[in-house]
Amino acid sequence: MRESTYVSPPDPNLAIVATDFLGEQLTPTRRTSRFADLVTEFEKTAMRGTIDVKGSPSNIADIVFVQGAKQFPLNASASSVKDMAVFLLYLKYGARSNDMIILEEPETCLHPTNQTLLARLLARLTNRGFNIIVTTHSPFFVEQLSNCVVAGENHNENESESISSDEKIKKSNVAAYNFVPDDGNYKITQLNVDNEGIPQYEFTEVYERLYNELLDLEGESDA
Repeated sequence: MRESTYVSPPDPNLAIVATDFLGEQLTPTRRTSRFADLVTEFEKTAMRGTIDVKGSPSNIADIVFVQGAKQFPLNASASSVKDMAVFLLYLKYGARSNDMIILEEPETCLHPTNQTLLARLLARLTNRGFNIIVTTHSPFFVEQLSNCVVAGENHNENESESISSDEKIKKSNVAAYNFVPDDGNYKITQLNVDNEGIPQYEFTEVYERLYNELLDLEGESDA
C-alpha cells in the first residue's frame, strides 16, 4: 500500500473517494498545471471566487472558497462550489496533457449561464489535449458544446467571434451518444455530429410538447 503524500485529509466533508483522489494531487511539492489559467478564468466568471487549499506545504488541511477578502470552508460554501471543487483542483494541480477524466452530470448544481461557461471550459481543455467523457441531461450544456462545434466547422471569416478561437471544436474531435430506455435496459445510439453541431432530438421534442401545451392553455383561457 502506497504511503500517504499528505499529513491531513484535504477536507473531511468530502466523500472518501474524493478525499483520496485529492490526496494524490495536492502533494507538498504540487505545481500548477498547464490548464490552471483556464480554471482561473472559469472561477472568475462562473464561481465569482477561487477554490483553493489552506495550509502549509507539509500539512494541507482544508479546501476553502475565497471571495475577495473572505474565506469560506467548503462545507459552508454553495453546492456548486462543493460539486466543482475536486474537478477544478485536479485541473489546477494534477492534470496533464492526454489525461482522461469522466464527469457525471457536472452541470447539476450550476445556473444555466454557468452551465454554458462549463461547456466552454471543456471545449478549451479538449483543444489543449485533455480528454473528457461527460454525461449530461442539460440542454444548455449540450447546446453550448454544439455551438462550439458549429464554430469550429464554420470557415466564414466575417462571422462575429462570439466564440473564441480556443473554444472552437472540430467535429472529428467530438463523439455524442444517446441512451434510450429499452425493455429495462438502455439502447446506446451514436449521434451524427456534423457541421450543424450535436443533434438534440430528445430536448427539442420536450420543447415542442411544452410549447403545444402552452398554446392549448392559452386557447382555453381565451374561450
